[in-house]
Amino acid sequence: MIELIDKLAAKEDLSSEEFLYLLRNLDASGKAYLIEKADAVRRKHYDDKVYMRGLIEISSYCKQHCIYCGIRAENKNAQRYRLTLNQIISACDEGYRLGYRTFVIQG
Repeated sequence: MIELIDKLAAKEDLSSEEFLYLLRNLDASGKAYLIEKADAVRRKHYDDKVYMRGLIEISSYCKQHCIYCGIRAENKNAQRYRLTLNQIISACDEGYRLGYRTFVIQG
């Protein structure tokens, strides 16, 4: 387990099989070690800075069936919408005015 966590920390990647093994077999001490390593990787890339991103949800139409999600395809009560290009640009302009410098655009 430790070897996989060290590999993940060093290469920042594992195979799908390795990830699954790690998730299925992580015990309390492994979890503590993983958290310690993840914090070291975070500090290496971001130090103690906080980066804010604006999130712009451009559509509530979805074909997926994720049980936790309120806009999943089979939810007939969800209010559906699609933003126009002008609405998206306007949202980015407003976000920029508020101090955001990067945006995640998702639908």
